[in-house]
Amino acid sequence: MNYRAIVTIIFFLISNFFTVRPFKIPCKRFNIHLNLHTVPVFSIIVLLAAQCIDGEQLKYGFVGDETHLRPYDILLLFLSLAYIALSLDATGLLQFLAFWVSNKGKNSGYALYTYFYCFFIILATFVGNDPVILSGTAFLAYFTRVTGLHPPTAFLFSQFTAANLASAILPPSNPTNLVLTSTTSTSFLTYALYLILPVFFSSISLLGVLFLQFSPYNSLLKRDNNEIYIPARLNAPEVNPRSVLIDRTGAVFGSIVLAITLVLLVVCSVLVEGMHVCWITIPAAFVVFVRDFIHDVRYHSTYSKQSEDKSINRFKLLKSAFPTVITVGSRLPYALVPFAITQFILVNSLQAVGWIDIFANWAKIAIKDQPLRAVWILGLIEIVLCNGSTNIGATVLMSQVLVKCSEDEKIIKAGMLSIAFGSNIGACSFSFAASLAGLLWDNILKSKGIRIPRMQFLYMNMLPLVITAVVGFFVIYAEISIMD
Repeated sequence: MNYRAIVTIIFFLISNFFTVRPFKIPCKRFNIHLNLHTVPVFSIIVLLAAQCIDGEQLKYGFVGDETHLRPYDILLLFLSLAYIALSLDATGLLQFLAFWVSNKGKNSGYALYTYFYCFFIILATFVGNDPVILSGTAFLAYFTRVTGLHPPTAFLFSQFTAANLASAILPPSNPTNLVLTSTTSTSFLTYALYLILPVFFSSISLLGVLFLQFSPYNSLLKRDNNEIYIPARLNAPEVNPRSVLIDRTGAVFGSIVLAITLVLLVVCSVLVEGMHVCWITIPAAFVVFVRDFIHDVRYHSTYSKQSEDKSINRFKLLKSAFPTVITVGSRLPYALVPFAITQFILVNSLQAVGWIDIFANWAKIAIKDQPLRAVWILGLIEIVLCNGSTNIGATVLMSQVLVKCSEDEKIIKAGMLSIAFGSNIGACSFSFAASLAGLLWDNILKSKGIRIPRMQFLYMNMLPLVITAVVGFFVIYAEISIMD
């Protein structure tokens, strides 16, 4: 093993370490942040300087292999769909639906808990986990505060686990799903048909586990001053859902565009081999953007009135003139783009120096071309790796290992499905940094004055993670055995 391989794996591990455990070095004039935004880039620069990698690896981070995996295609699809979903949120549709669900539950704590759980499962299936985390977390922080529910832990963990579990069903709901379908050339329809049942049975099991975990009869759960996590009665606010629906026309229009886009993605992935999926989502996002822009022009004309006052901040002027466009644009997950690209580059660096072949050989020995082993071993490794990097970095790595560890289509399919399922539930495991959604959830809660300690996050997720993994992997193996 030459020095290039040793240096590459060292800086790959360093990059992952500071992704999970960010660190700040205080200096006199500024602070040096070692985190997922800085260390991967620094690692790539060092590898280039040490001649461990060259321009081919940098090119791969953007272009991929142009036959199966195209990073730019995946990121453009995800960002364009994120714009549509966040535009729907800006219309007030998600809050409208949340208050509608709240009213259905009346004042029964258990009924509300169940309704919210099912609501977040359904919503995350179609719009993905990020919009649900963005809007749902803020809503629950408000809801639990006005109802006097303290602590809000049970409702918050229900939303977080439901959103991440349900995002496994459709490929566009999570970039990790897109990485796997692209790498293994799996159609969106095939992927969705296989993941529906594992998610369905896991979601039922998860709800039961959550009720058990937050039950007043659970003596293992620490309670200060006889705290009740899911009270029998709640003084839920009576709010007319229509009062929070800001733009009814936009909500209907955006919902129709999103539905058509998802259907086209599923159909075209079956009919058109090697299709650039962003060719569908970018026009759809542009149509929604144009509608948002026209809506802002029609109903907000403050920019033309205030532009003469140069003392007013230009950004505030723009936001007052184009509130929908600016708000949605500012909430897009831009941080995903550079981070995902660095992960593609670093994994391809491992490939260039031979590490992926070594990992694939280890996986081949462990799996022994048995679907049962493929499901459980690759799925569990994915969950562990999510917490040693993020689910994006772990999935990019595991997808490359998967396609090299076997030529059996049945093994590839079993591994792909278990890795996909593991990448979504792996977000709800040991650390917030297991996914960007986890970091986002933690930041939103802190901004609302709610702190979830790291150990509490780990402890609360352990039993739900074990149950969802067992049920989900079992169903995936049953599907592979029966349907194939």
